Amino acid sequence: MLNGVPRDRLVSRRDEKWTIQEQVGHLLDLESLWRTRVDDFIEAKPQLTAADLQNRKTHEANHNARDIAELLREFRTARTALVTKLDSLDHAVFSQTLLHPRRGTRRPPSRQDMGRAPFLIFLSRHNPSPSSPNPNRGVAHTPVVTIFLFGFN
Repeated sequence: MLNGVPRDRLVSRRDEKWTIQEQVGHLLDLESLWRTRVDDFIEAKPQLTAADLQNRKTHEANHNARDIAELLREFRTARTALVTKLDSLDHAVFSQTLLHPRRGTRRPPSRQDMGRAPFLIFLSRHNPSPSSPNPNRGVAHTPVVTIFLFGFN
């Protein structure tokens, strides 16, 4: 999908928002959080690991200096590993609910608790739509980034 897109377009910034390439890099940066949160379910922790709401990893990574093909390969590898791990788990792992760190106190069962389906929906909606701002950054996401969330290139 990004084949043939000029590099200057991939790294151009508008209105202080992340570039296309930074958004792709951000999705790659978040893969470690998703893996950690799957481990939270496996280890039956009471609460999911909190995200870095400042997105320091992405800000410090300088994704614009990297090759987009390399970022895409790394993202596809990381997402494939995540899906493979999820596929290998017994459904009982997700029969429990874990408290999401930003959604308040535990009241069983409640909207604050996350089991398998809410967790996977939350993961898939990290970048909800091209026109919706990311509540953590106020970034409008492009259709390209939304598609990458599902591992297409």
